[in-house]
Amino acid sequence: MRLLRVLASAVGLWVLGGTSLAAIHVGPVHVKVMERTGDKQFSETLKHPQKLSSAPKLSATTPFSLTFDAFDDAAHKNALALDQAFVVLRHTGSGKESALVGKMGARGTYRFDVTRKHFRTHLAPTPGKYTLTLVLGSFDQGALVYPLGEVQVAGKRSADAKKVVYDRREEIRHRFGEAQKMPNVLVSVVFALLTAAPLGGLAVAWQRMG
Repeated sequence: MRLLRVLASAVGLWVLGGTSLAAIHVGPVHVKVMERTGDKQFSETLKHPQKLSSAPKLSATTPFSLTFDAFDDAAHKNALALDQAFVVLRHTGSGKESALVGKMGARGTYRFDVTRKHFRTHLAPTPGKYTLTLVLGSFDQGALVYPLGEVQVAGKRSADAKKVVYDRREEIRHRFGEAQKMPNVLVSVVFALLTAAPLGGLAVAWQRMG
């Protein structure tokens, strides 16, 4: 019930135009898009209510991360543990939405990551521009909706990009060894008799001795 009240408060503020009616304050919001090599493709730090200066490009091979600190005072001295923190990505054409749930590290410090699995499952099937909105809620402090700007999502790679064409292979022709030349039959018989003659003589000698 507590969570439902927080979500209802956040949604209500969103509909009313994204203004804060409570004491949730956001520190600098860091948005990064990294290459697989670890190099930064895009990096920008925002101060509420600033928005992204351009739309970073997201793909399955360029991890996206967003980090920020939450406070309950404008001076950003008292860290605030939120009851709900998520980022909503909304497709500007179809209205399809995908939400990322924030992970809290130290008290009041939150991080969002678009994993490869999340990207391929929820974003890649509908490429294009998405609005990026930070939605925060606290049962005690109320809610805050912070539109951050837009991101550009790349689509799935075409299945025909590396299409393999199978065709009939060339006929394999085997070359067997040629038949060897055999000796004359008469020569073979004579050779066999000469080879067996000593055995025949041995048998005759044994009979005479016995």
